[in-house]
Formats: sequence, C-alpha cells, structure tokens
Amino acid sequence: MKTFHLSLLLVFVLVIYSGCSQIDEKKSTENVLFRDDFTEPGNDWGLINSEEGVIEYAQGGLRFFVRKQNTDLWTITGRNFPNVDIHVQATRRNAIVNNLFGVICRYQNSHHFYMLVVSSDGYFGALKKNGESYSLIGQEQLKYSDELKNTGDTVQLRAVCKGNQLSMFVNDRKLLDVQDDEFTDGAVGLMVGALSEPGVDILFDFFEVRDP
Repeated sequence: MKTFHLSLLLVFVLVIYSGCSQIDEKKSTENVLFRDDFTEPGNDWGLINSEEGVIEYAQGGLRFFVRKQNTDLWTITGRNFPNVDIHVQATRRNAIVNNLFGVICRYQNSHHFYMLVVSSDGYFGALKKNGESYSLIGQEQLKYSDELKNTGDTVQLRAVCKGNQLSMFVNDRKLLDVQDDEFTDGAVGLMVGALSEPGVDILFDFFEVRDP
C-alpha cells in the first residue's frame, strides 16, 4: 500500500474468553455487553448483495466481498454504547493484501463515526468520518508495521474506545493509541475496503463487545 485515498465510495448497510475459575468466568460474562459468533443470522447486522459487493453469513462468520476498487463496505449492529472494548477475528480469504478492514465504534450516523483499521500489507490507523470525508487521527498517513504484515491470513483485532482514547491491538500487541473527543457514544460495527484492487474478501468471526 503506497498511498491511501480518503475518498472511498461508501456503501452504507444499516442495519472466549473462558476464565481459569468460576469467579473469573463470572466476571468475564458480566463484562460482556454484546456477543455474536455469526453461526446464524440475527443481531440486526445488515446484509447486501449488489454491484459494489457482498455482506453475508458464510462458513460460520460474517463475510465481506468487495467487488469494486476504492469501495468501502460496512455494517453496524444498531446497539449504542459509550465505551467499548471490541474483540473480533478476521481472516483474509484470498491473495489480495492491498485492503482495509477493521472495527467501527461510536457510530452516530452515516457521516459521523470512528473506524480503527488495518491492512494485510502491514498498515494501520484510526479514521474519523465527520461530514463527507475521512480524516486520520493523530497521524498524517497510515503507519506501517512489519509485525502486522507478517501475521498471516488470520488476525485477532481489538479496538478500545474509552473516553477520548482510541486504541487498537493486533494479536494482543498494541499498535495504536490516539485521542479524539468528537464522538462520545454510538453503535458498533465492521468494515472492509478495497483500494486499488477489487475482490477483497474478509471473513469475520466471534465479535464481542466488552465494558472497558
């Protein structure tokens, strides 16, 4: 990924942890605000099958297939939370690495929300949609990580939106920690984007929202 274009075509789709003891398991359960393993339809996820792409239940997960370049597909649950600690597994299903995928938090409407994203070729960042365009938070361009690039086809993503702090972890390693106080609560969701090459194919599994 040599460059990143902030003007993507948006397609809006509205829409375990197990403890070592019974006490730990109870605390973990109480900490969970929302959970979906995508084994069956539900929880208000929006699905789509159009010329831009597909969002569908497939192979025990929620699959995003982007048919057009410079196109962004996303969906939300419709549940609102002020502070969240989101955990999800994402698997790249083909050889295309010039992609973007990640988590949406504090979604207000189609023009106001945060996205914490990574790419299979090693880039990552936090984006804010405020009006008609995206802007990067705390950096001028997407940052690069050799470790992220070499994680393989499947990664564990974690996004924390707490107060004015936005943090992102990949496979338990913190990559990003920035601040923004524009949005204080909102819905949560998932996104996948194709940049210069169409055909991006990502499968999400086990989406969990915890109280941070």
